[in-house]
Amino acid sequence: MSAAASLLQWNYFPVGIFHDDAIYWLVSRALLGGSYVLPSDPSGVPLVNYLPGYPLFLSLFSWTGDPLFGRLASWFCTAGSVGLAWVLIKRHFGAAAGLWVLAWAVLQPIPLRYGTTLMSEPFYIFLSLMVFWIYEQVRESPAMRKDWLLAFLAGFSCWVRPMGVLLAAALIADALLRRRFRRGALVFAAVLIFQGGLSLWTFSRSQEASSFLGQWRFALQHAPASALAGTAWDNLAYYGDVLAYLVLFPFGKWSSVLQRIPMMETVLKAGILGAALWGWVVTWKSPRRAWSLYFLFYLMLIVFWLRPDHRYIAPLAPFAVLFFCSAFFLESRPVSFGRWGKGFVLAAVVLCSAVNFRGMAASFNGDGPRLPEEVYRWVRAHTAPEAVIAGNMASTLFLYTHRRGIDFSRTYDPEEFLRDLVEKGVSYVLVSDVVPAPPSRLPDVNDWSPFASLMVTHPGWFRTVKRFPDDQMTLHSVTVDPRRFREAHTFYQEGARAEAKGEIGQAETLLKAALALEPGLVGAYDRLAHLAASAGDFDEAEKRLTRALAAWPSFPLAYEHRALVRARLGDSRASGDSAEAERLARRYQFKRQNARK
Repeated sequence: MSAAASLLQWNYFPVGIFHDDAIYWLVSRALLGGSYVLPSDPSGVPLVNYLPGYPLFLSLFSWTGDPLFGRLASWFCTAGSVGLAWVLIKRHFGAAAGLWVLAWAVLQPIPLRYGTTLMSEPFYIFLSLMVFWIYEQVRESPAMRKDWLLAFLAGFSCWVRPMGVLLAAALIADALLRRRFRRGALVFAAVLIFQGGLSLWTFSRSQEASSFLGQWRFALQHAPASALAGTAWDNLAYYGDVLAYLVLFPFGKWSSVLQRIPMMETVLKAGILGAALWGWVVTWKSPRRAWSLYFLFYLMLIVFWLRPDHRYIAPLAPFAVLFFCSAFFLESRPVSFGRWGKGFVLAAVVLCSAVNFRGMAASFNGDGPRLPEEVYRWVRAHTAPEAVIAGNMASTLFLYTHRRGIDFSRTYDPEEFLRDLVEKGVSYVLVSDVVPAPPSRLPDVNDWSPFASLMVTHPGWFRTVKRFPDDQMTLHSVTVDPRRFREAHTFYQEGARAEAKGEIGQAETLLKAALALEPGLVGAYDRLAHLAASAGDFDEAEKRLTRALAAWPSFPLAYEHRALVRARLGDSRASGDSAEAERLARRYQFKRQNARK
């Protein structure tokens, strides 16, 4: 039943829709050639932000060149996870009753929908269940070779997903609590070998211990602590809804009916989550304490992670169902659910199936997520094979067009943004026409497309090539002269350094030289205006900022600074400039507090 449901949703997520799946596939292909470099990246720098465990596994299938075989590998991992879940669950409730619980667990919409993708979740779920199955064997009949195998798989899981460290931590903590020090030491040593070697390899290439720590550092630099705390609270509520609506008892599709009954939805959700919590406590007191520890560690990580995503909960779905059932049924003997118990489990299975069949229908009707196929066809037909395109999901673009690409640089400085494009030989910039919703609390470290949408409005640097209304995207060409811009940017940087040293005359000379080479260098106008304002010449500062806006009418920082200058001059137009700066900053999510002052 689970296998059939996975296959029927085969086309719901096309390859590349997550971007990570395209990266995994391309890296696995690169591994066959002895490198760890994305073929889509023109820089040729080894990839450090993606763990090598899953690409190594995927390379066993990617030699065919067809992602179909990689998806089949994910499907077999999903089928293997079902078998392991059956072995683990039937010990709790007996073979007959356990079959119902297994059907409930494996028919969850989230694991099934991702069960045939090229994402690492199917392989990681299979690996984690394999680790717990071996742990059951070790607990019942200790043997040195089983301890070694357990330690190896726990260490290798750190190469597949960052959550593998939490899996190993749960095993180590449980071993220490049970005074199985040799087992805990072996797992700890395996984690040190795998994770330590990975960290050294990563640091030697990127000078950063972890890209995940880098994302946390970015969030801490761009958001107050209250925003981080608020995000954690929002995530907790979000994952509580996901567990209640899509995992334990999937009434989310019918919540509008429940909302008509006062407090019914709230009471039902509280009862479901409360039962799962009590089941977690029951499991903690059982020989399977490691399961409770792993669930707790994993849930804490995704709650405090920067961005919620319901697929993150997929590895916890079998455990959540097990905890929920443990709150109602005994494990000391094979269980007969009774009339009400069977009815409840049957209702859960039917609802899970209904949710999945809705997904199947969407898959058949083409209503699921889709790729910008019109863009890919046009790019293949009308751009040179050596063209480099900047935009989100650059690896997916390469997968379908064989055009190399880069992701947008993480900077709010227009000059640095363009310099990155010029240095990497970018020919085109692909941006979305959809107005992005502002982030609720934290900036999205992975999405710089709003600022890119602002950048391409610069008339001297970019030109619109083609609009794709069906895909809601626009392709722009980079029109700036690379040689002149490099020379101008060198003068601009030297002028900025001279300004920082207090060498005002030298700074003005260098910034004016930069503008002589590249009149669209609005940052130079902005800095010259700052020098004039610092000298008390606000009239000259206003003129320079007006020239900046003539070169780029959508530059929010120039509007903000001109509003300050006009306010000092008593000009009533200052409020209009301030309002326009605020409008542009909101429209393009321009972080004025992090840009140049």
